Amino acid sequence: MIINMKKSLFNLFALFIIAVNVLAQEATFESLGVLPGGQNSMAHAVSADGTIVVGQSESSLGPMSGIEAFRWNENEGIVGLGDLPGGIFTSFAHGVSSDGNIIVGTGWGDGFTEALRWENNVMEGIGFLPGGTDSFAYDVSDDGLTIVGYGFDSDGFSMAFRWTQASGIEGIGFLPGGSESTGFDVSGDGSVVAGYAMRNDGFYEAFRWTESGGMEGLGDLPGGNIESYAWGVSSDGSTVVGWSSTGPVDYEAFRWTEAGGMESIGDLPGGGTFGMARATSADGSIIVGEGLIDGGSVAFYWTENEGMRNLQEMLENDYGLDLQGWTLSYASSVSDDGRTIVGYAVNPSGQTEAFRVVLPEATSCQAPGSFFLDEVTESTASFSWNSSPSDVSGYNWFVMNLGESPDMNDPVAGGTTLSWMTWATATDLTPDTMYHVYLQTSCDGGEQSDYAGPFMITTTGGGDECGHSTPSNNFELAQGFLHVLEFAHDFKVDAGNVFTLHELTVNVIHDFDAEIGLVDIHIYEDNDGAGPGEEIGSYMGIVPTITNVYPEIPLIIDAVSVDLSSYEISLEGGEDGKTYWIGFFIPSYEGFMGTYWESTTNMSTSEYGAYHRLENEPWTQGNPIADGVYTLTGECSVLSVNDTLKDQIILYPNPTTGIINLQTKEKISSVSVYNSAGQKVSFNSLNKENTSIDISNLSSGVYFVEITNDKTVKRHKVIKK
Repeated sequence: MIINMKKSLFNLFALFIIAVNVLAQEATFESLGVLPGGQNSMAHAVSADGTIVVGQSESSLGPMSGIEAFRWNENEGIVGLGDLPGGIFTSFAHGVSSDGNIIVGTGWGDGFTEALRWENNVMEGIGFLPGGTDSFAYDVSDDGLTIVGYGFDSDGFSMAFRWTQASGIEGIGFLPGGSESTGFDVSGDGSVVAGYAMRNDGFYEAFRWTESGGMEGLGDLPGGNIESYAWGVSSDGSTVVGWSSTGPVDYEAFRWTEAGGMESIGDLPGGGTFGMARATSADGSIIVGEGLIDGGSVAFYWTENEGMRNLQEMLENDYGLDLQGWTLSYASSVSDDGRTIVGYAVNPSGQTEAFRVVLPEATSCQAPGSFFLDEVTESTASFSWNSSPSDVSGYNWFVMNLGESPDMNDPVAGGTTLSWMTWATATDLTPDTMYHVYLQTSCDGGEQSDYAGPFMITTTGGGDECGHSTPSNNFELAQGFLHVLEFAHDFKVDAGNVFTLHELTVNVIHDFDAEIGLVDIHIYEDNDGAGPGEEIGSYMGIVPTITNVYPEIPLIIDAVSVDLSSYEISLEGGEDGKTYWIGFFIPSYEGFMGTYWESTTNMSTSEYGAYHRLENEPWTQGNPIADGVYTLTGECSVLSVNDTLKDQIILYPNPTTGIINLQTKEKISSVSVYNSAGQKVSFNSLNKENTSIDISNLSSGVYFVEITNDKTVKRHKVIKK
């Protein structure tokens, strides 16, 4: 399987830093398959030029489908390498020479695990430490003449070794006072070994070994246990990478250099604090490994400019690869130039499978760095970016209509800055409108970089503050039930208008010993004047702001306010005006009186007034001559021509646990779902008015549902619980 695509032209942009996307550059993703009879495979190493991959795969050879070392290239595909004579059929390939012709790893010989060397279709064991048993090889020098790993010495302790054809296996010792060591990686010329060893206090410490200096402990990162592990060394031997404890259950990937010592390279957002650097490019500038996000372990790609990035998100967002169904779990090796990454992933069938990624060669004139949205109004947007590392004469910026690009269409706004100016302001934009921004570097000599982008900006609405309310009458009445209670009040959106909800405040009466915690908000259609009808949106677990309003009364009367502005709840009045209901649910209370809604005979201008109910029970109208005390504020604006499709769509429930219903008046041609980083995670091709989509397979979070017909495209923000 090979995926090779140019970047798609859609990438949602939220108000945070987002990594640069560069058009017109291509990347490839290849799944390497499995050996005959197997279901799972893993890639462990790649040759210096990225063309040869080695690892392990299940195989039909040997009893019970043994594990067999493999070698892969584009011409031959995945090829099994056999195993050592004697013992159970088992072999692993962990390292490969620069030209891909010599492979090292581990096999099962006559009763012992033995380090192996493969060349010219011949696999042979390289022996053991003097008087010891079992040996494991993990890496080999560029010329294939030096192998590193570990074995058990005559005392039964593991010891890092270095093998050459002239001297055979030789142990390289321990840290002072320690009794165990493991060698994992070797420099290109075979003179530097990286690994970890036990100290005299029983903790493990990363080491760097040289012939002249012996084994040197590299220390650890601050915090946590005194513990670190080195798993990779650059080809020139100057950079060591690995991971170190930084807290009771926290581990961070590190990069060590002689000048800077051991330094953390950061952590992926989400999940716990965990990073494991596995390999580095020849000069130490690019590092790959494994990180942790909310969904589990993922491969990462690190550079000094961009920091640590989720490799799969980088491929999908920056290069437009469609990796739906795949989870890139682990990056185990990288080529000398940092462009070819290998590792293993969970494929769409749920099996573990080796992969190879090839990134495009960087152009000499590089696009600008990360994009920042600094300020946005109804008609302007100010933004900035990180400078390009190239020799810059200036920057070009383009604000485009959604879906258009500067190489195909005229910009809505644009300009050129001087070389030292990494900011711009676009003016004369349309209120409440989405745009795409592209950036381009002009380099000395007249060369232009590829475009970076698109980055999304949305101007603010052009509406006025408005709202609906019933004011208090100094505590006149109360209505409701004991304990579990939901209140609801009607309000009307005028014809041709959109009402965007900002805040709801309800006056609540409760016992002294009752405390109001999280609250839930529900939006309902009108039930033909008989109270709330079908639910069209729900917003759960909101932390309220609580203010006591009548301290002189021997009851607790609180104004309970919830901020709804972040949910982007916009309700439309249609052609004739439309009535909606907003429900306010508060949890159970223990106490004599329970919870009630302050009411007043100062009736509001609403049509139907206050309703309430026990949880999941039928709605009950309160006192017909009294109204609940509440204030609902927001922004009112007139529907524009571009709002036509949105006016025809009802999307519910929101938030959702999986199913999203779409009620429309016009046929929808497609529905796509994007995560908050702009990655398309679902697509449905349709030709119907009313339908539903299922996102139950997606993790909890914020998503954007893109609804398309033959005239326009609209997006709705959805929360997946």
